[in-house]
Amino acid sequence: MSAMGSSLSTGLRRGVNESVSLIREADKARANVDNVTIFAKLIKKAEENAQASM
Repeated sequence: MSAMGSSLSTGLRRGVNESVSLIREADKARANVDNVTIFAKLIKKAEENAQASM
């Protein structure tokens, strides 16, 4: 394989690995946002129940 072909292959592999890593991080971030949203809804419901019981 020529030096150019080797460099291209290495660059493509690095790009794929970085893309996969970014996708995984985005999935983790989305899960965190989902968890915060659920938690916020639970807190709001608890506040509503506390207000209703007063």
